[in-house]
Amino acid sequence: MTEPVTPLQLLVRPGVSGEEHLDFVENRLMQRAAVVEAREAGAHVPQVGSSALLTVARLLMERGFRVTRMEFQHPSLGPLDDESASDLSHEVVARLAEEGVASASRVIAVNGRTYLTGVEFYAPDGTSATLRRNGLLMARPHSAVTEALPQIWAEVEGHAAR
Repeated sequence: MTEPVTPLQLLVRPGVSGEEHLDFVENRLMQRAAVVEAREAGAHVPQVGSSALLTVARLLMERGFRVTRMEFQHPSLGPLDDESASDLSHEVVARLAEEGVASASRVIAVNGRTYLTGVEFYAPDGTSATLRRNGLLMARPHSAVTEALPQIWAEVEGHAAR
């Protein structure tokens, strides 16, 4: 039987020798990141904003994942209309695949004060998932997605440190 898609919260935990690693905890109540952090001693929710989402999406593509859709909001935290969101998503995914993160970021910037809030993707085995701002992952707990993300997140952190 296939596991259901579950809300998972990304957490960064300290390792035994001081290095940090990415972990996941169920967040079925969709609690805010601060609530999850308070419950998980020593762990913190990683900062997953627009730049990190684009970098994760690009790294997923490089590993054979298929990014299918980007989710956006206006600064007022309202969703874009369906047609605008679909057009912008299509263009950002295409630029990300063809030219990389910087080009995809420029497409979003040209569109005004629109925020990237999520990335929907499929693993090579067909497993779907959505990663949203503040580290909320909608995925099956034991899947190609949760196996790939710790290494990808380490690379995202490496990009941010440069």
